Amino acid sequence: MPNHDIRDCIKNVRRMIDGNDPVDMTPNYRDFRGKIVEVSPARCVSFGEIALLDDDTVEITELPPSVWTEDYKAKLMKFMGGPDEKGKELPKLIEVCNIPYYV
Repeated sequence: MPNHDIRDCIKNVRRMIDGNDPVDMTPNYRDFRGKIVEVSPARCVSFGEIALLDDDTVEITELPPSVWTEDYKAKLMKFMGGPDEKGKELPKLIEVCNIPYYV
């Protein structure tokens, strides 16, 4: 169940007490700087934050909710080429210069 802003929840409870229908709420995560977009009723997509530093360099500064740093780092490592789990050679799609992260 996604998180919601407690103020939006309170407003909806008050609406229902007054006999009105609740309004749709978009998930909300405290201090999340990315974007959450409603694509259909009861369905949202979240986007992290990425910055284009120059023609060849990007900086990922925010991952979407429920995307863990270690899992994302492992996914990026697969794009660096080399053999996969079955020994098949993967193409080198990216070069990782530095993967700092803070816990």
